[in-house]
Amino acid sequence: MVVYHAAVYLERVRGHGELHAFAGGRLGVYGVVTFFVISGYLMADLVTRYASVTFLVHRLIRIYPIYWLCVVLAAVYYVALWHLSLPDAGHVPVIHHMLAREGILPDTLRLLLVPFRFPDFPLGVEWTLLYETSFYMLIFAVSLARMQRWLLPLSVSWLGVIVCATLLNPASQAGYTQPTISSLLLFQINAGFIFGIVANACMTKRVRLPSGYLGVAMLLCSELVSGRWQMLSISLSLGLIVLGLLQWESALKGTFHPWRSGVLLGNWSYALYLIHVPVILGVMKLAGSDLSPYALFSAAIGTSLVAAALVGSFDVWLYAMLKRWADRMNENHQRGLALTYVALFVLAAVWGALRATG
Repeated sequence: MVVYHAAVYLERVRGHGELHAFAGGRLGVYGVVTFFVISGYLMADLVTRYASVTFLVHRLIRIYPIYWLCVVLAAVYYVALWHLSLPDAGHVPVIHHMLAREGILPDTLRLLLVPFRFPDFPLGVEWTLLYETSFYMLIFAVSLARMQRWLLPLSVSWLGVIVCATLLNPASQAGYTQPTISSLLLFQINAGFIFGIVANACMTKRVRLPSGYLGVAMLLCSELVSGRWQMLSISLSLGLIVLGLLQWESALKGTFHPWRSGVLLGNWSYALYLIHVPVILGVMKLAGSDLSPYALFSAAIGTSLVAAALVGSFDVWLYAMLKRWADRMNENHQRGLALTYVALFVLAAVWGALRATG
């Protein structure tokens, strides 16, 4: 996603569209789906380790505190960037206007990350988190019903519903970046979560497949797949690639492997996701006009990684601290926090669906 957005903002801000034209929107889709596959894999594991309420509370403190902090930092950062880039301050968001455009209540619901149709978000990437939080709610419901052992068949059934929805109404797959609760679960991009759950089942049952090679071959051929099924094909391909990497890592466990140094980057990945668009935009706005497009592109990516190391280190510390606090929390307080969130989520999501249809 960092590479994709660096190419996008290189075109939007500097007018150099060569790299964006080369990659198209495909790199962005690959990044989102990979994120969903990994999430599906991890949630399938975590839901068997924790009670339903504890699972949800852990997800809340993982997603929201650092997100809200990044929004506050971005609001201040964009004000400074606006002044520094005068007299041409175009493309710089004004977050406090964004959060009060149609009224303080509906607009600030962006910060709750519920499926509510908004034209923009403070950090420019949050539409994917609407899927993430909705997926957490589904996993929470499965855990609450004590149906963890049925997670795989339930996921396959969900995939079947998505396939049927696509067959019956192909147009329903348009607009997946602005979902409501009534449309979100039917989009093919959810297949990333589903294939992540399948990957977890394969790892748990020690099913050995040449999945990595098959996934790469399928991904290379994804352009040949009908547009109606392309997202599903990409999701399956990336699910197989992730499974292949997991199997490779498992086979080399306890020995040196080339991505061991990437563990830190993995820990910082959520911070990188949150802050990379503001950082890239800042580089594009402030870098000297004598820099070549490739130098700007490289500088945007490199600066994003440095910023992610700083914010990501704090994020890891913050989550560890909050997790210890949550685990010491009284059971009734933990349950109250989870149920309050569920109520807010459901009410806001239903209101968003009604607004979209009305």
